[in-house]
Amino acid sequence: MVEKLASFCGSEEPLGRCLQRQGLITPAALAKLFRHQLQTGLYSLFALESGQFSFLPNVPMPYREMTGLSKGATAAVLEALQQLKLEQRPEKDLPEPDSCFWRTSTELPLFKLSALEWGILEQVSPSRKLTALARALGADLLEVRYACARLAKLGLISPCEGPTVLARSSSASRLELSKSVAEGVNPEPVRERLGARVPGLQDEGGPVKPSLVSRLATLLKGMREK
Repeated sequence: MVEKLASFCGSEEPLGRCLQRQGLITPAALAKLFRHQLQTGLYSLFALESGQFSFLPNVPMPYREMTGLSKGATAAVLEALQQLKLEQRPEKDLPEPDSCFWRTSTELPLFKLSALEWGILEQVSPSRKLTALARALGADLLEVRYACARLAKLGLISPCEGPTVLARSSSASRLELSKSVAEGVNPEPVRERLGARVPGLQDEGGPVKPSLVSRLATLLKGMREK
């Protein structure tokens, strides 16, 4: 019967969409079938620790096996990671309890996150260890480590390293100093405040050299004139 009905569908029309258009399958049943396809054909792959793959060019699309529904790649990856069983996620591969993370973007993600993952995004800090983060969220430390691993794979957070954090902080502080000079603000208070806070703006324990500030001011003025 399905084969006969499929003959009335377009040659490049997903069978699921065609059957729904003819009233032979409900949207709920089609969505359930789509979830089953994801579970068996995609999500199970995330439990594999190693494997090989290859791309085959010019393979015809299997329209007779398609529902016509779709899901974003990032959302599919997140859902797959969330469904992994605990025994399939070895603890040795998780971030350490005393590690720290920073949020890579302030923009809201366009895919669904769990309540714990939202909490981590809102409270994660380069100066806060995962043990302290778990206490602040009232969550189990192991689950926080799992969630951080998922968010890191999606690029929403990134692990902190001493030199990296210092370089990022120094860059942000230099940008603040540059903006002050470009806007005609006296750079001395800004420089003193930043020099006392960020070691990267100091020269062998001392404040920023006046010659550096002068060269920076000259450069910024030249850019404004152009």
